[in-house]
Amino acid sequence: MSVEKQILTLIEQLRRNRFNAVLAESAQDAKDKILAAIPVQASVGVANSVTVRQIGILEALKDRGNTLIDPIAIGYGLVEFDEETHNKTLRDSINADVFLSGTNAVTEDGKLVNIDGLGNRVVGIIWGLGQSIVIVGRNKIVKDVDAAINRIKNIVTPTFAKRRQLALPCAKAGTCVDCQIAERACNITVILERKPALQKLTVVLVDEDLGLGWDTEWSDERIDDIRYKYEQFDRPYSSGFRRYHKEHAGH
Repeated sequence: MSVEKQILTLIEQLRRNRFNAVLAESAQDAKDKILAAIPVQASVGVANSVTVRQIGILEALKDRGNTLIDPIAIGYGLVEFDEETHNKTLRDSINADVFLSGTNAVTEDGKLVNIDGLGNRVVGIIWGLGQSIVIVGRNKIVKDVDAAINRIKNIVTPTFAKRRQLALPCAKAGTCVDCQIAERACNITVILERKPALQKLTVVLVDEDLGLGWDTEWSDERIDDIRYKYEQFDRPYSSGFRRYHKEHAGH
C-alpha cells in the first residue's frame, strides 16, 4: 500500500472511531489548520512532544496572543527549575482550554497508542471537557497495537532516554529490558480505541515524518533524516529537572 493510500485509509478509520480526523499535507499545513481551530482567547496546554514543536505551532500561538502553558520549558532549562512552579504548570496544562500533543503510534485501524512515565500527556489527551489536538506524522503509523507497543518500547523509549540523558537501562541496552527501577519511562500504557465520550479530540494526520519513530526495515536515509529532524527540536533535560523526578519517582 502506498503511503498516500495508507494515510487516506487511516483518516477513514479514525473517523469511523469517532475521532475528528484532519489530513494535513505538510507541517506548515498542519500549523495553519490548528491555528484556525484554536480561538485566539484560548489557553493552550502543551505536552512533552517534539512533533508539536516541529510544526512551529507554539511560536505562532504565542505571537498571536494565546496563553501557552508549557511544563517542558522548565524541564529543558529554558526557565529556572522550581518544583512548585513545575507542579502547578503540569496541573494547569491539562486543564487548559486546548491541549496539544503528539502520539507514540497510531494503528492502521485507527487506534492511538501511548506509553508514559508520568501520565500528564495521556491525561491531557483523553480528559478535560475541553479540546485536545493530537498531531501525528506519517512515520507513526503501525500495523496494530502489538506493533505499536513493540516500536515504542524497543525504538522510541530507548532513543528518547539516551537523548534525554536519563539513567535508564534501555538507554544503555538500546532496547527494552522491562526494568523495575522507579524512574522508568514506561509506567502507563493507554490505548484509545474510540474517541473519549466527553472530549473533543482532533487527530491531525500529517503527510510528513515527524517526531520519533520508525520501522527498522526502512532505509537508513529515511531513519537518519527522522533522527536528525528530531534532534533539532529536542534537548536534554536540565539537571534540576532530572534530580526532581529521580527524587520523586519512588514516592
